[in-house]
Amino acid sequence: MFFIGVLLFLFVCGIVANQVYTHTLVTKGVKHIMDEPIKAKITTLEISSDTNYISRLTRNIMLGSNYDKDMKKVPKQKRCYRKEL
Repeated sequence: MFFIGVLLFLFVCGIVANQVYTHTLVTKGVKHIMDEPIKAKITTLEISSDTNYISRLTRNIMLGSNYDKDMKKVPKQKRCYRKEL
């Protein structure tokens, strides 16, 4: 009888360990799924702000602003694009 009790106890411990392991895997998977769209949205917003800045620089150049000063800022923004993409 004692042997059956020990086997039953070990069986229950195995089931609990399996449930904890499965819960850990599911939690990691859900966290990964939730993090990816957030990173994509942040990158999209950064690219959008860089695009707006380039647009503002080119508009200023067309309206007669300081060409040399504005053109020095364009390569810096190009590097930001490449880094984000």
